[in-house]
Amino acid sequence: MDKADISWLLVSTLLVLMMAVPGLAMFYGGLVRSKNVLSVLLQVLCTFVLGLVLWFIYGYSLAFTEGNAFFGGLSRAFFSGMFTPADGKYAMSNTLTELLFASFQATFAGITCALIVGSFAERARFSAVLVFTVIWFTFAYIPIAHMVWFASETAPGLLNAKGALDFAGGTVVHINAGVAGLVGAYVVGKRVGYGREAMQPHNLPMTFVGAALLWVGWFGFNAGSALAANENATLAFFKHHDRHRRRCTGLVVHRMGCEGQAVDAGRCVRRDCRPGGYHPGSRPGRPGGRTGHRRHRRRRLRLGCEWSEASAACR
Repeated sequence: MDKADISWLLVSTLLVLMMAVPGLAMFYGGLVRSKNVLSVLLQVLCTFVLGLVLWFIYGYSLAFTEGNAFFGGLSRAFFSGMFTPADGKYAMSNTLTELLFASFQATFAGITCALIVGSFAERARFSAVLVFTVIWFTFAYIPIAHMVWFASETAPGLLNAKGALDFAGGTVVHINAGVAGLVGAYVVGKRVGYGREAMQPHNLPMTFVGAALLWVGWFGFNAGSALAANENATLAFFKHHDRHRRRCTGLVVHRMGCEGQAVDAGRCVRRDCRPGGYHPGSRPGRPGGRTGHRRHRRRRLRLGCEWSEASAACR
């Protein structure tokens, strides 16, 4: 057991927790109309907590134990075998306790559930959001996490066996939640009054603070995925900071040149969407250079849309 590794993962777990509450809650809360702020805040909080509870009951076991190519087993349901109150001993896994690893992954599961809330904010009942979260978590998040992240000599996950690379959740978290949000937004349809009345964000400073908390929390999200206080964590830490620095600087310069303003809601949203494209390769490759993986198709499409919007703004 390495005290430095355990300390770093404890801090990383708290940083990812901060991303969801209050970071993501403030980010989404500032983007909606004032009458829906409380509803969105509660939806983010409750979906995050629901994800944690489901992860404790059966999520971790189905994602990180041996089973088949899509699901694991139930040997770790309710975190069985990871902590025994009678003697206070932890189940060990290399330099970390398995309980700490499961807790770190729990924050990933929780924030992935909460990410989807923004896609149908102001358009779905609270009860429907909770029911959707349970179903989606069970049949989408868990199998994707198992297929991509579970490595085993005898029964690895389907995509892990094929050499899939996802260092910090670009596929399991961001694309997974992004697809769910896209489908959810399409199914629930437009907001009532859309196109007929103004639906401006009610509090952009609140969104800005939420985006800043997400930025800081991502240091734990990326660097913590090294599961150790080592050179891999250092490289992931630096690459996260470097990419945000370059992209924010470029976007501010572009906005100032085209529209005469540096900050708007779109800038905050786009800055917090971009990490999904580079989280899978946060560790491999040199800082500032191309990583071994290629950019996700979703990110290319998003950048194309941004270019079209930017071109229209400059005309």
